[in-house]
Amino acid sequence: MLAVGVLGVVLALTYAVGLPLANLLERHAVHPIAEAVGHLLSGSPGWVRGLLVDGAIRGGGAVLTLVPMLGVLFGAASIFEQTGCLARVTTATQKVTGRLGVSGALALPLCFGFACNVPAILSLRSVPTARDRLAATLLAPLVPCSARLAVVALLAPMFFPRSAPLVAVALVSTNLTLFALGGWCVMGRSRSPTRLLHEGGPPPLHRPDVRKALADLARGLGAFTRSAGPIVLGLSALTGLLGSVPGGGIERSLLAQTGKSLEPAARLAGLDDWRLIVALLSSAVTKETGVAVLGVVYGAGTDGAGLQEILTAAVPPASALAYLAVQMLFIPCVPTLWVMARETGSWKWSLASTAVMLVVSLAIGAVAFQTGRWLW
Repeated sequence: MLAVGVLGVVLALTYAVGLPLANLLERHAVHPIAEAVGHLLSGSPGWVRGLLVDGAIRGGGAVLTLVPMLGVLFGAASIFEQTGCLARVTTATQKVTGRLGVSGALALPLCFGFACNVPAILSLRSVPTARDRLAATLLAPLVPCSARLAVVALLAPMFFPRSAPLVAVALVSTNLTLFALGGWCVMGRSRSPTRLLHEGGPPPLHRPDVRKALADLARGLGAFTRSAGPIVLGLSALTGLLGSVPGGGIERSLLAQTGKSLEPAARLAGLDDWRLIVALLSSAVTKETGVAVLGVVYGAGTDGAGLQEILTAAVPPASALAYLAVQMLFIPCVPTLWVMARETGSWKWSLASTAVMLVVSLAIGAVAFQTGRWLW
């Protein structure tokens, strides 16, 4: 009960405080600046607007909008750690996870992934063994973060007006099932003995040091923005550039050509439209980017006006189900990949995660496509 209560408080704070602040930043800072700069550059070449507006500004905005959620999670985790609540949660959950040879310290950090995979991976520093820490880091992207959930919540009603809740539940359940199977395969099968922490009883509770919590918060956010910011900014700028050259709109861009070249392989997963592929590729920077790109490539504009009618007419139900299934399991976003590389000390694990998630997402997409063909 304590574990559920702590997790509930942290996630409630994230969704009640962090997400609204992130949306405010997007609506009143990132979007107006992008619109203003885009207007100033209206007479410039398309690649300049793509590089600066779609890439640099919106990419930098992606880092900015992550800060409120990370702030809530870092701050809450620091306070709970100081009070001793996290230690108690670890002790309580280890009674169950210890039977699998897994530390109970994994439970709460991985649950943070429902808000964002970045703090979930960063929180794994408290895991005592390197084996469990690495395994949990690789499993963390299977937890559907708020961005993936938001994309499904937005697109499922567009694709499936009558059965959106059922589709959304099925997609989330698929992620969680794969997470459970992955956890058993990667960590549970070894069943190595795990020492029960605090064998003499639950650890005592303490009064939190607010100053220390604020210092930890500032240090964590500063390290994230300094290190992840340039990488996200650079890759976002590259994506924006590829979406605007050689000119003539995104439909004729290098990004579109890449999507068209991948059609034969993606067709196996039910993605036989290059526009869906381009949206997936764009979502690798941030998951929300894929929705905006869908609006652009299907002619609905970046605000998505009229997108539902266009998608319903252009995308068959089976392909729509495959797209959502792949989107839920597609490669981790750039900030997550960066954090994985930093925490594991090598980019090889980020690349391995990318490869595994790509294969798994396409395989599940193929299953979803065949299921959709049978249902519709």
